[in-house]
Amino acid sequence: MADGGDGSAPSPFSYFLASMGTCAGIYVLSFCQQRNISTVGMSLTQRMEFAADDSGHKRLSKVTLDIMLPVGFPEKYRNAIVKTAELCSVKKVILNPPEFEITAHLP
Repeated sequence: MADGGDGSAPSPFSYFLASMGTCAGIYVLSFCQQRNISTVGMSLTQRMEFAADDSGHKRLSKVTLDIMLPVGFPEKYRNAIVKTAELCSVKKVILNPPEFEITAHLP
């Protein structure tokens, strides 16, 4: 495989991508639970777009999260549920990336 390994499990980058939707979903679930709003029929779909950078390498260029609200979801909470999903800590780290330091040591 191009990324190494034998393909028996998702790549670390795939787990990273999945963490964005999972994080937003946890926030949305908590919002609904706190207000006793049923989540039956609710779903969250994540789409990723990739574009080539200046050197021709594919990079993640856009992440879209679509929250499908269930029948009977209170209209007054529609904007609030979007704002809640935007609180996702994974998204926040991407928007304000940490400094990385990588070192190598010999014994």
